[in-house]
Amino acid sequence: MNTTFGVMFRRERPPEELQPFARFVQTAGLDELWIVEDCFWAAGLSAVTAALAATETLTVGLGIAPAVARNPAITAMEMAGIARMFPGRFVAGLGHGVADWMRQIGALPASQLAALDESIDAIRRLLKGYFYFLTFTVAVFKNGFARRKLIDIQIIAFFSIK
Repeated sequence: MNTTFGVMFRRERPPEELQPFARFVQTAGLDELWIVEDCFWAAGLSAVTAALAATETLTVGLGIAPAVARNPAITAMEMAGIARMFPGRFVAGLGHGVADWMRQIGALPASQLAALDESIDAIRRLLKGYFYFLTFTVAVFKNGFARRKLIDIQIIAFFSIK
């Protein structure tokens, strides 16, 4: 098992500081940069893409995005595009989201853990190319469809138990 070292770009920092920061992290010899996606701050997927575009070797992680904030088909499509543009350098992190924020945007499911599980399962299946109708029992998404394999990417999940 390899040990890697990285840093996090805090959500409070202005997005225009991200690309110079990413270049600094790479030049400093660190392995990873993690970008937070929290509601009402900067969006994670666009920030990850900007950091990857500004560097050549740095692995950039999305840590973490709320799985229920987007339709899994859209999430899979976005993640596949990023992974294809920057092969081997993108790690996707998904979580259940902060309950108050998910409620505020109308995306709080009855069970956050079940919705996280269903979302990750759907995203993984879509990325593997399954013809997969997204009919969820717990989450808020319905009636998605994928036609072809997009790409294999590493997806990690985070959750908290209170």
